[in-house]
Amino acid sequence: MSKEWWVEREFVDRNLVVVRVNDEIQLYQNGALTQDALRLINEIKEKLFVEEFYAGVFDPNFPNELHFQYPTQKITKSGNYVRISIPARMLSTRRDFVTIKRNEDGTILIIP
Repeated sequence: MSKEWWVEREFVDRNLVVVRVNDEIQLYQNGALTQDALRLINEIKEKLFVEEFYAGVFDPNFPNELHFQYPTQKITKSGNYVRISIPARMLSTRRDFVTIKRNEDGTILIIP
């Protein structure tokens, strides 16, 4: 991260990352993103492994916030198993997926 931006809030359950940008940097001009904003968006995507900037989310009370989400990954199913690929940094493992198994009694088992 740099002095230009930092992670303000991270909601893993809602797959949302809110990044605060230094007040000296203007993100919007006449309702459109500035060149500085586009540069920062690309930098944040690269460093945080996030994507899908929510361009439609703009709160006039917080004009220097950008919203991102983690990449939506492929979900595969095999019998009683479902494999969901997610960024490894969200888990305490180096693997980039978890396996979710539904047991006969209805309980769910997550295998990192």
